Amino acid sequence: MAVGFSLMVVPILIESPFASLRLGFLCAPGAALFIYGLAYGQGWLAQFLSHRWILLLGMSSFAFYLIHDLIIRGFKGVFMYCQISANTALTATTITVILFVLIQIVSIWLLKTVELPIQKYLRGLARRKNPA
Repeated sequence: MAVGFSLMVVPILIESPFASLRLGFLCAPGAALFIYGLAYGQGWLAQFLSHRWILLLGMSSFAFYLIHDLIIRGFKGVFMYCQISANTALTATTITVILFVLIQIVSIWLLKTVELPIQKYLRGLARRKNPA
């Protein structure tokens, strides 16, 4: 895993503007080694990424991707209508964290109530059409 990460980072760390052109070919094998190390490794990072909460967040990431812009734009409209502004860094950070947690909750809810039932249904259809 460390070798793969190193192969991806070396072209970025070299100061030359053309280093990525000369060493860019190392990125693909580096990424492959890095992913292989995460998938089959037993280190602390692999264990962390296989925790059930992290897996849940990974599974709900597609729903997060689909709804985040809608929710952010909706809240932006409400804030503009109510003339609420984030004047300080603390206020902006608080609003950002609240929106992030809200979007995560909604995406997990969508995963469990929409995405997983549809997957189960479609897999059942596929099994009925192609009995193995």
